[in-house]
Amino acid sequence: MTRNGDFGLNLGVKIFLYILATALWVANARAQTPNFPGGIGGFPGAGGMQQGSSANPSGGIDDSTKVIYGPKTSRYFLESDVLNNRKTLYPLDTLIEGFHAYNFVQRSQNRLVDLGNFGTASRPVFFAPAQNLGTLMGFNAYTPYMYQPDSMRYFDTKSPFSNLYFVMGGLGQNVFRVDMNQNIKKRWNFGFNAQRMSANKQFGTSGRTDSEQRLIENWAFVLHSNYRSADEKYMIMGNYSNLSHFSRDQGGVAIEAVNGVTDFFPANAPAALLDRATTFERRNRLHIYHQYKLSNGFQAFQTVDYQSQSNIYKDLDVAGSLTKRFYKNVVLQPKVVNPDVRFRAFETKFGLKGQYRGFDYRTHLRTRVFGQTDAYAQTDSIWRSSRRSGFQNFVGLWLSYHLKDSTQRVEGEVEYLPGGDFKLKADLHSRWFSAGYHVVASSPTFLQQQFRSNILSWQNDFRLVTSNQIYGQINYQTKHLSLRPSLEYSLISNYIYFDTNTVARQFTGNFSLIQVGLGWQTSLGRFRTLGQVYYTDLNNNSYLRIPKLFANLRLSYDFKYAKVLFINAGIDLHYKSTYFADAYTPLTQQFYLQDRIAVQGYVIADVFANLRINRVRLLLKMAHVNSGVLAPGYFTTPLFAGVGRHFSFGVNWPLFD
Repeated sequence: MTRNGDFGLNLGVKIFLYILATALWVANARAQTPNFPGGIGGFPGAGGMQQGSSANPSGGIDDSTKVIYGPKTSRYFLESDVLNNRKTLYPLDTLIEGFHAYNFVQRSQNRLVDLGNFGTASRPVFFAPAQNLGTLMGFNAYTPYMYQPDSMRYFDTKSPFSNLYFVMGGLGQNVFRVDMNQNIKKRWNFGFNAQRMSANKQFGTSGRTDSEQRLIENWAFVLHSNYRSADEKYMIMGNYSNLSHFSRDQGGVAIEAVNGVTDFFPANAPAALLDRATTFERRNRLHIYHQYKLSNGFQAFQTVDYQSQSNIYKDLDVAGSLTKRFYKNVVLQPKVVNPDVRFRAFETKFGLKGQYRGFDYRTHLRTRVFGQTDAYAQTDSIWRSSRRSGFQNFVGLWLSYHLKDSTQRVEGEVEYLPGGDFKLKADLHSRWFSAGYHVVASSPTFLQQQFRSNILSWQNDFRLVTSNQIYGQINYQTKHLSLRPSLEYSLISNYIYFDTNTVARQFTGNFSLIQVGLGWQTSLGRFRTLGQVYYTDLNNNSYLRIPKLFANLRLSYDFKYAKVLFINAGIDLHYKSTYFADAYTPLTQQFYLQDRIAVQGYVIADVFANLRINRVRLLLKMAHVNSGVLAPGYFTTPLFAGVGRHFSFGVNWPLFD
């Protein structure tokens, strides 16, 4: 057994689970022949959802064996649709197209970069302006692994609904999710979602006998509920979510790079720069939305949010010979480093919305109260701490006008903090093209303004970060071909970055980037292709690093076996051109500039087969199948290698009765 392969006993367990799942289906199968899913699925988004489904709605049966319950009787809606008076009930996703993309990076269409292993610290590939205005904490490396309130699915079910999802991958890359939903009464639904993730080290370990072999452990759950009154005038929905994420931080492999590729692959460099460093992050968030219809086309609404986040980093061997190579710009010479950062925020938004002469409108007042405590051990016996807090009021307005139908509309949005942050967005959407102009000016985060520890500290007074973006996209559609050429221009001012010494800095000038893209889908019989290509040109790459070329390509073929087994098989290819990507430091959970190690410039190939038997979906995947073929491997982040060839098996089993 090889380190990167992770075959052997695990493969036997995976095959056993596959046989077990198939046998259980046979024991419970209905005498139904479902239709093969139609349409071309896209690369899954970060939430892993695809709207719409052509799946077989088999489920509970009555005395005449007529199908009653299934994906179309357990539907969900989104808060954003309710807020914009466009409430839509979506059927559950039972498509097998893209089902194999269980990794969070792949679910984001490879727009995230991590540390090579499942559940590790991540960052976006492309520049993205702040989505939420106001002073925030600034620790976001593990944000993708938490249930997000703005993408929460609220259900309306005709029967109890539960959903089981389990994937076993190489190097202990496992994920298990369970969702349960039930209408307590006709207009009151309650449910919960839970997630467990884990991954093992791929370097810096002695193997299965290592008591600290586990690299990542993640628990996340959410409780959610929604209710509407009998007269449909009042509606309330809300959720409580929690994240507990533990990481053993390795700092990268303890070797130097040679032309961007090292002799580390597949297992020749067992040492890690950090040996006794860990991060523990915990988040809690409560979100409530409710509205009341005052008259036709006129409603009052309110949201209430409370969030807390704590980040504890600890390194028990700061004086180690390899550790000294990792930390930069050391202030003191401690034995232990353990900054403890805790953030709290309470926010409420009150507004009015409705319709007037063809316009949908919404106006609001948003109030935030927030604070953060920073603590660290200056010496073994002396602790230092500080607290910062603030109070902010925002006003906002949103307008939307439908041109001919729901697919063609003009939207505008503005939000403003007097004397500070603001955003202005204007978008035009039609069936033929989309275009828009966005301006965002956002406050620096607490972390960017100030950080204190016994080895690294800074105090800044940064300006607002401003971005101006203009974009356009053409939508060309025929029976067998879809093309989406796009162009985006961004002008960025006062950009904040982390320098080569991992210290927060601000570039007070301007720089711009142009991104040209092309997305396409083709369908010829049962053969399909799906792809995305982006070319990005920066006029100043001293502070922001983006690969010039970014590409995704999927080739797949659909077929049916024994009349009941539907299979979508193919290959995924991903490529980023070579660039000096940001390195990572767990001390502040930030990616920072470096000019020594070039990464990527490598094609990653995954071979997959997605299967569906009645309602059960299965995935079989050989990830990084080309490992060691033309090159020994690649770095996702400097000194962090992508996982080598490994086999994954997964199953999704929805239950409707």
